Amino acid sequence: VLALFGVLLLWSATVQFVGAWTYNHVGWVEQWKEHDNPDRASLWRWTHPQIVWHIANFGAQRTLKHRYMQEYVSDPKPILNLSSPD
Repeated sequence: VLALFGVLLLWSATVQFVGAWTYNHVGWVEQWKEHDNPDRASLWRWTHPQIVWHIANFGAQRTLKHRYMQEYVSDPKPILNLSSPD
């Protein structure tokens, strides 16, 4: 039981690390654009899990996420404007 707990704890930490460092919605969704699948049902296939894809593409997705974050930071338009109306 303790070994199972350790394995699940390691898996949980791995998933959180990969998600925090590489996840960007664009990278995962872009791979499905060539498929004619309007409801994107293939995004949730057990034979092609999202976390495995992100682990396999860790470096490329990390670079892409960093680029998107830099574009977001340099965007002059605010997402939320908290000033009161005149």
